[in-house]
Amino acid sequence: MYMPWSTESSSKKQSKKKSNTIKGLTGAMFLSLMLSGCSLFPVEEVDEIVPIVAPPTSTQKPEYEVKRETMEISVRGNGRLMAAREEALYFSESTLPISEINVEVGQEVNAGDVLVRLDTRDLEYQIQNSEFDMKLAELQMIEMLRAEEANDNSIELERATMEFEKQKLAHQQLLEQVQGSTIVAPFSGEVIAVRKKVGDPVEAFQPVIVLADSGDLKVTISSFSRNDLAEIAIGMPATVRISGTNEDLIGEIISLPQEEDEDEENNVNRETYVTIGVDQLPEGLRRGMSLDARVVTLRKENVLTIQGGALRTYNNRHYVQVRDENGRRDVDIEIGLQTPTQIEVISGLEEGQIVIGR
Repeated sequence: MYMPWSTESSSKKQSKKKSNTIKGLTGAMFLSLMLSGCSLFPVEEVDEIVPIVAPPTSTQKPEYEVKRETMEISVRGNGRLMAAREEALYFSESTLPISEINVEVGQEVNAGDVLVRLDTRDLEYQIQNSEFDMKLAELQMIEMLRAEEANDNSIELERATMEFEKQKLAHQQLLEQVQGSTIVAPFSGEVIAVRKKVGDPVEAFQPVIVLADSGDLKVTISSFSRNDLAEIAIGMPATVRISGTNEDLIGEIISLPQEEDEDEENNVNRETYVTIGVDQLPEGLRRGMSLDARVVTLRKENVLTIQGGALRTYNNRHYVQVRDENGRRDVDIEIGLQTPTQIEVISGLEEGQIVIGR
């Protein structure tokens, strides 16, 4: 059934709906523009705040007073506490293997204790044979002595006598090797090193055991350079600080490193360090504790000095700037002894003057 009014009504409704849609979109756009607001207008520029930097003030240079002081040149080294008697024990001639080591590191021993023994079984066989040879030589000499009484054969007798003496010497040498096949503690103390083990052959003058009397300690320094040692002499004053203590010990040099000897035996226990004697060591110290020492190699008292920062040098010219009532002026000076902080002034300045640092 066709009804015209229906079409017209429908068209009006669509037109109205479209109009409402446009209005809604327009309103939404307006609202969006309102919300974004400032994006449609130029941003107002804000002046940047620049901090005010004050111009640098001129720094005041340090000033020093010319003084009379004591100046010292010293060298420093480090070392450790050692036993006052510390000895390396060795065999002097034998190349036999070790059969017994009766001690270990840290063990206390008494004087006369047998510490190491060599395997002397071959030597004992040689001694028995030597005894036979010596007896035969003796019998032969006796026979020659009797023959001489009958035939006056002095040459043969002399030969037999020499052979007998030769056998006696060989036999004595073997006995001495047996006697030297043990290391005996020369004093009571603590074993601080064992350099060999059972079965090792030993070489002459090579340390096997190191024994120390830890009841008596001494201060030793082993790190001085060759140049430092050239400046050190017995009797020079020294200051010692032992690790773990907060007290400086005052002492002096009592011994220097020993020179190497051509005789190898004399080098086994050669002292290769500087020894400092102090009046009394604190209680509770132990062998091996580390320490530092300062040795004064040169001291000058009542010396006119300036601080190192006041000296100026130009083309081998030494001078300072002196402050007085007229301002400042350059003064040439002659310098002497120098340390990292002090400089001796031989001429050019007087005590009490003020010099300006660099």
